[in-house]
Amino acid sequence: MSPIPRVSRPATRWRLVVPVQRAERAKTRLVAPEGVGKVALARAIAADTLDAVCRALTPGDVVVVTSDRAGAALAAGLGARVVDDPGAGSTPRSPPAWRRRRGRGQVASASCSATCPACSPRTW
Repeated sequence: MSPIPRVSRPATRWRLVVPVQRAERAKTRLVAPEGVGKVALARAIAADTLDAVCRALTPGDVVVVTSDRAGAALAAGLGARVVDDPGAGSTPRSPPAWRRRRGRGQVASASCSATCPACSPRTW
C-alpha cells in the first residue's frame, strides 16, 4: 500500500467570534466575592478572555459581538473588531460577525464564550 500524498494547502487564518453579554445581565448564577460587584466581576472575566484571545490571535481576527459599551470599548482598545448586538444577547450567531471578512482567502471561524476567567494566551 502506498502512502497517501500530502496536498499542499494555503495556511488557514482563524477568526474568533466572542459574544460579550451586557455586564448587567451577565453572570446571573455567580455569587461575587464580598466587596466585589457582580457587574465589575462580569467585566473582569470578559476582560481576561478578550485580553488572552487578542494576544493569542491577530487582534483584527477577533470579532466581539456586544451591546455593552464598556465591553465594546475594551475590545476596540485591544484591536478587536466590534459588531453591535442590538438583541443584547450573548449568542455567537450574529450574522454580521460571521459574514465579516468572508472572501479574503482561507478564513475559518470559531466562537468562544467571554467567560474564561484567568485565561492566558497559552490557553489558546
